Amino acid sequence: MERSPSPEDVRRQLEGRVETVEAARARYAALESLLSGRKWQHRLREQLAEALSAVPAHHHIRFLQERCRSASR
Repeated sequence: MERSPSPEDVRRQLEGRVETVEAARARYAALESLLSGRKWQHRLREQLAEALSAVPAHHHIRFLQERCRSASR
């Protein structure tokens, strides 16, 4: 039969989980702050435009054809 964890064991587990949650909340707050601005969207659009202009047109057409085929299924 398994022995139940001691109150001290439970406290240590909970403290570790609290630290994990606090770290996740801090990362989430930082990410939310960055994504709430418009600057990243503008930079992303510029980078996408550059990337797309570097790809030959026939690749775009093939990609669109495949998307149309998969959408009609």
